[in-house]
Amino acid sequence: MPAMKECPSCGTEVPEVAPRCKVCFHDFTEEPPPRSNGPLVLLAAFAMMAVIGAAILGWAVTLPTDMSAHVDHDSQAVVFVTKYRSGEETESVPWSRIGMVEHVTTKNGGYEVNVVLLDGTRRLLAESESSLGGDAERFGEVMGKTVEYVNEHIVPGSNLTEQGAE
Repeated sequence: MPAMKECPSCGTEVPEVAPRCKVCFHDFTEEPPPRSNGPLVLLAAFAMMAVIGAAILGWAVTLPTDMSAHVDHDSQAVVFVTKYRSGEETESVPWSRIGMVEHVTTKNGGYEVNVVLLDGTRRLLAESESSLGGDAERFGEVMGKTVEYVNEHIVPGSNLTEQGAE
């Protein structure tokens, strides 16, 4: 008696060497389709999106929501307050660490008042769409520092200004 096998389609016993089932004509020489990894790939994609989303959310939480600076006469320091969603951070910079005050006319037409620390670091005191020259002078006078006027429109190394600058 020849070796037999069962047809996967109809369950009939057929000889092992038969190329087709005699009842339902199932083709035994046909390769079964490869198994799809679709659900696994989809799960990996969702996991990757969750990791990226969590990273972006974590980064966004660390961004400041508000920043302010106060010139404190009593402690003779500039107090910088940075507010975050999770709380606030305060830094006090003594006037002795400040080299000068800058009034900056920015390229986009705005104005800033910065303190320049002795190590060259610039910290923002105020910003506005209108000139802050009076504020810069008052900050300089209170702290006993010189005020330098900086125009970001001026091209370095020349007396020319960029187009549109006054």
